[in-house]
Amino acid sequence: MNTPRILIGSRVSKGFTLIELMIGIAIIGVLSAIAIPAFQDYLNRSKVTELMNIAQSCKAGIIEFTATTNAWPANAGDAGCQSNVAAQSQYARQLTVGANGRIQVTFQANTVAAGIADNNFIALIPFTGGVRHTNPLQPVGEWRCVTNVTAEFRRYLPAACRNNNVN
Repeated sequence: MNTPRILIGSRVSKGFTLIELMIGIAIIGVLSAIAIPAFQDYLNRSKVTELMNIAQSCKAGIIEFTATTNAWPANAGDAGCQSNVAAQSQYARQLTVGANGRIQVTFQANTVAAGIADNNFIALIPFTGGVRHTNPLQPVGEWRCVTNVTAEFRRYLPAACRNNNVN
């Protein structure tokens, strides 16, 4: 006959012990120490990507302007670019279209990352055959990205911009 036995002095474990909780907290701490900086880098890269998209949107306008007028646009408005870029993006201070179709987006200080100044920029410059493009009558072969961002912040830039200093 099977009768239930009662053990005197035995305890049944209910829940987690303090050691198990401390191990769980340590694991969460290690994971967050890795994840938070990676997420901050991701956010900064997405902010720079927004600035690149602003510059990219001007390329078609510049090409169209040169095709119809046989000259470079004098300013961003002539190229059909966003006139008030600071209202469009909290990370951009200014968008300019300069000589020979150079598109330049200037950073708003400390909005992408602390330490990026108002004079830092990303620029797209037209090239043809590896030479800076100066003749509006010829088609643009490629657009190269140049920047004056210091080496410390280059990790936030697209790969095409990281190794190109101001020309």
